[in-house]
Amino acid sequence: EINLLPGSIFPHLLFPLSFWELALDFDLLKCLQVGALPEIYLNDYGPDLLIEYIDTYLREEIMAEALVRNIASFSQFLNLAALSSGQEINYSQLASDSEIPKETLRRYFEVLAETLIIYKIPGFTKVKESRKAIQKEKFVFFDLGVRNGILGIVKNRMTSNDLGPLFEQWITIQILTYISYHKMSWKVFYYRDDKKTEVDLVIETKNKKIFGIEIKWGEKHSSEWGTGLKAFKNIAQGETSLLLLYRGSRALN
Repeated sequence: EINLLPGSIFPHLLFPLSFWELALDFDLLKCLQVGALPEIYLNDYGPDLLIEYIDTYLREEIMAEALVRNIASFSQFLNLAALSSGQEINYSQLASDSEIPKETLRRYFEVLAETLIIYKIPGFTKVKESRKAIQKEKFVFFDLGVRNGILGIVKNRMTSNDLGPLFEQWITIQILTYISYHKMSWKVFYYRDDKKTEVDLVIETKNKKIFGIEIKWGEKHSSEWGTGLKAFKNIAQGETSLLLLYRGSRALN
C-alpha cells in the first residue's frame, strides 16, 4: 500500500542544539569542542559517546551508504575532510596529498553531503565584472564535535588558532539552522576574489538583499577587520548590508 498523504512530502531537517535552544545552558567553548548533539552536549560522558558515534555510524554506516570498496581510503578521506572543514575544496590538491583519485574524492564528498554530514557553501559571484570571484565550494560539518571526534581531538586543549576557524564554522551552522527552521528562502555563500577581497559569509535573501558577514574570534575590535567588508559593498551587485560578528561586548556602529 502506498501512502500518498500530503504530509509525507514535507522534509524537516533536525540540526544539533542551537544557541537559541540552549539558552542558559549555552557554553560557546563546549559547542566548539564537543559539538551540540543533545546527549553528547548535555552529559558528562558526551566525549566518550561521541567517539562511539563516529566509529559505529560514520565509519560503518556511511561507508556502507557509499558502497565503499576501499575501507582504508574512505577512513583516510574522513580525516582529510575533517581537516578541510571550513576551507575551499581543491580536489586536485587533495587528490595529490592523499593519493586518492580526484573523482573518488568527489564521490565521497557527495556522500557526506547527501547524508547531511556536511553542508556545502558555494562562492558568491554576483559582483562587478572588474573582479574575478572564486567559484570553489567550501563546506562545514553539521556538528563541530563530530569533526573534532574524527580527528581525535575532542578532548584536546584548544588554542586560539584552533578556536578562530571553529567559531566561524559554528556561526555558519547557526545561520543554516535558523534559515532551515524558519523556512526562509535565503542562500548562504562565502566570497573571495582575485584581488584578495574576502568575506566569511554572504547571505542573499529572497528579495535579493545581500548581507556580508565577517566573523572574528577576538574580543577587542580592530579597525582592520572591516577592510574586506567595505570592499565587498562596493563591488556586490545589489543592496548590501554589512555585519561584523566578534566576541566583544561592545556593539559596533
